[in-house]
Amino acid sequence: MSLITPFGARRGVFEAGFMGGGMLVEQKIAQLSHSCEKYRASQDMSEKNRAAVGDRLREERDRTGLSQEQFAAALDVSRRTLVAWERGEQSPNADALTAAAEVGVDVLYVLIGQRSAPVESRLTPDEAALLDNYKHSDEEGRAAARRVLSSLAKQKTG
Repeated sequence: MSLITPFGARRGVFEAGFMGGGMLVEQKIAQLSHSCEKYRASQDMSEKNRAAVGDRLREERDRTGLSQEQFAAALDVSRRTLVAWERGEQSPNADALTAAAEVGVDVLYVLIGQRSAPVESRLTPDEAALLDNYKHSDEEGRAAARRVLSSLAKQKTG
């Protein structure tokens, strides 16, 4: 190309020297435009992820039976912060997720939508049998089991 720029240089020569590596302005613009599109797509994905995490966090809060106030207190955040998380406007941090796990939230489910293995699947056969017996007892039997196990645990630690 031999177009003359306002500075008197030939367009192709000027652009090659200015942009470096012989890249023309049009190519650089196309490259920047592509980068902007990728950035917008990643932002859209982040917004979708935050919304999904917020929905699942609310679902888990409901499953645990906690109000927003109770849940926020357990996570040591304000109710306003919790609402922002549940709406997908912000994402919970690691400290909050750790606290959520301590009140029974399935954090794996909140983050990626996949349920963690139930506790029963991680028990030894003896533990599973004890839990099954406990579940199939009436309230009087469960209370007796709690008293016995509490007494045994005190003997071991005392």
